[in-house]
Amino acid sequence: MEKHRKWFVLAIVAFLNYLLFIGTCRYGLALEVDSANYFSAAQSLAKGNGFLQFDEFRYLNAPPLYPIVLSLGYLLGLPIQAYALVLHFFLFNGSLYFLFCILQKRLNLNHVPMYLFFAGGFYFNFFHVFLFALSEAGFVFLLLAWVNELLKEEDRSEVLLAVLLGLLCMQRYAIWLLLPGILIVWFKQKKKILWMLGQLLPALLFSGLWWYRNFLVSGTPFGQHKVEDKISLEAFGINLLRLFTGVLEHLNLFVPLLFFALILFLGSALHRKLRGKGREYVHLVIAMSSSYLILLLLQENISFIQMPRYLAVLWPLVLLIAAIYLDAFAWPTWTKVLLVMAFLVPQTILLQHHLQIKAQYGAGGYHSNDWMYWKNRDLEQKIPEGKLVSNYPDMVWWITDRHCEYTPFKDENKVDYYQRVERGKILIWFRKNERKHVMNMDFRNSLPVEQIYALNACEVSRIK
Repeated sequence: MEKHRKWFVLAIVAFLNYLLFIGTCRYGLALEVDSANYFSAAQSLAKGNGFLQFDEFRYLNAPPLYPIVLSLGYLLGLPIQAYALVLHFFLFNGSLYFLFCILQKRLNLNHVPMYLFFAGGFYFNFFHVFLFALSEAGFVFLLLAWVNELLKEEDRSEVLLAVLLGLLCMQRYAIWLLLPGILIVWFKQKKKILWMLGQLLPALLFSGLWWYRNFLVSGTPFGQHKVEDKISLEAFGINLLRLFTGVLEHLNLFVPLLFFALILFLGSALHRKLRGKGREYVHLVIAMSSSYLILLLLQENISFIQMPRYLAVLWPLVLLIAAIYLDAFAWPTWTKVLLVMAFLVPQTILLQHHLQIKAQYGAGGYHSNDWMYWKNRDLEQKIPEGKLVSNYPDMVWWITDRHCEYTPFKDENKVDYYQRVERGKILIWFRKNERKHVMNMDFRNSLPVEQIYALNACEVSRIK
């Protein structure tokens, strides 16, 4: 039976890798604005210029671990997109491995292959984590590794546990939203203060050094993240209201959030029925998730469209709560299998359909048919020498490998704009509306320009 279980696990891992391959087979990983920030900072670091973004501004708003890892590809002279794709496949399979370890070795559940498929392949946004060249992929990998190490009993390495927490802090600031929940669990377990300080030491050291660097180059430790202006009780009430009214308007966005909250609620209500590692695990995940959600809702101007992305890093851990309770119920095996399959089969069909679309049109962002058109038109050869500005500067950087600055943002006045950007530059203007909520779309018409090159959806001009 054990041999059959191993083959089932390998088959599920192979199938999930096949799905990820479908989603990335056209051009590679999806590349968004944040991806350009990471890759350009990595390229600049490899050239010895420090953390400099495609728009020639310092990389300040996120921790540096993901660009550092990407910079290795540039240093070794590897095709950077292929390097990033291999990296994400490694992180994906590493995440599945730690999920398996948590299920099999830490929680000692039955029906491990089924629960692995449930946690690793049920939720589409968990796949998105690895489809997009963003820092969430590494964060999920490190978080699962940390939880797996924390749940060990005899052979746990306290040093490794502390280092993993430190690396999480250098991967995404999201760990600071989880940390209050982690500390609550440790205090409840009556951990010694010195032990907790030892666990936090690498995180505080790594983060302190990075924030000090930010302060030296910009005068602020957190970049544009002004914590004192972003968090308020008033924002919490407004966000809750938006959350409940938004359920009716955008069910596709909020159903996953409701399902997420339902699992946490049931986990909180039923946790007393559990014993041992299962109970410890449920306490930990509920505390981390609750802390994460509360601190998210305390932030002003939070984007609820991005909520599935925010929650994606916790989904596999939360889904394991459902697996723990299902495993504990004294139901026949066939009943449990049918119940899980009732969720998994339609979701897998939808997931595969969505990934097939990505196989046809590209994973997203720059790696899509729409933007590859400009690469194939040799746009970089039609842009003269000089400083560049654009309403899509990240795309200009991907296409031309030249620094490019943003045209004015929607709420940015001309004085602030010209303090940020010098006059007399080359304007690359794309007639696209995806960024009309953040960019000043009338900027092009307000300037005296000399047109150099034009197509239906793009023009290159010299600003007089």
